[in-house]
Amino acid sequence: MFEEMRTFVRIAEMESITQAARSLGISLTMASRHLRWLEGELGTALVRRTTRQLHLTDAGREFAARARALVAGVDEARQALRPGLKSLVGRVVIAAPNALGTCQLSSVLSTFSKAHPNLRVEFRLEDRAVDLVKEGVDLAIRTAAPPDRTSLVAREVAKFHCVVCAAPGFLARYGPIDSLEALAAAPCIIHGRGPATWKFETSEGLRAIKVDGPLCTNSGIIIRDQLLAGTGVGWLPNYVIHADLRDGRLVRLLPEAKLPPVSVFGVMPKQARQNATVSAVFDFLSAALRATAAEFTD
Repeated sequence: MFEEMRTFVRIAEMESITQAARSLGISLTMASRHLRWLEGELGTALVRRTTRQLHLTDAGREFAARARALVAGVDEARQALRPGLKSLVGRVVIAAPNALGTCQLSSVLSTFSKAHPNLRVEFRLEDRAVDLVKEGVDLAIRTAAPPDRTSLVAREVAKFHCVVCAAPGFLARYGPIDSLEALAAAPCIIHGRGPATWKFETSEGLRAIKVDGPLCTNSGIIIRDQLLAGTGVGWLPNYVIHADLRDGRLVRLLPEAKLPPVSVFGVMPKQARQNATVSAVFDFLSAALRATAAEFTD
């Protein structure tokens, strides 16, 4: 009965049998079979289907609330019978932005996976606000706090400095950029839609300058590629370009003018906080990000 309960809990969270099956790594037929068996065992309908949506019945909502705690408890009991954290088991779904996930979390998760070979990690990289509950995500690493915390738990885990920089080749062609006025006149690579306003904390107080340039994008990875190619000037969090600055592929500009730092948050559905495996992954990623932020110099 346990696997049927686990399937139903995921169906309840995602309001979709198809998405629940996909997130659990089972077939749609198997997920439907689990639901039918559970409804037969309990003698009541747990879901109500329409042509477009699936809704829980009153009995389904009550059973989901109780089953969720039972599933989490069984997972914790299984974990407790194994020798320490080296035997984390189960499955955890993690979501993160592309740049942060590619440049920092990928290597961290590789280390974690080697230490916990019985744990299956699904790592999703998307530059959008993922709906953790509906999409079956156990843990999200975000660069902004969620606006609605009624069903989520969010905690800031690290801050990263942002750096204005350009490639040496670009500066050799264009000339020095040694003031905010010079930066405003330079071709810039812009995050989001251009033109943009960049705000700096200076010795004279807050300064805001308008910038524009040949390319705007929502991808930090593309901004980095364009900076390295010498397309223009841009800024990025130092977790994206730390190695490029260290090795001289990019040059920091205007170090006396400070951009606001990027805060990184760990976000979980409230029910996931009770899952020992999810909590262990969260603690590991949080510690790794704090260590990385402390290592990078301003």
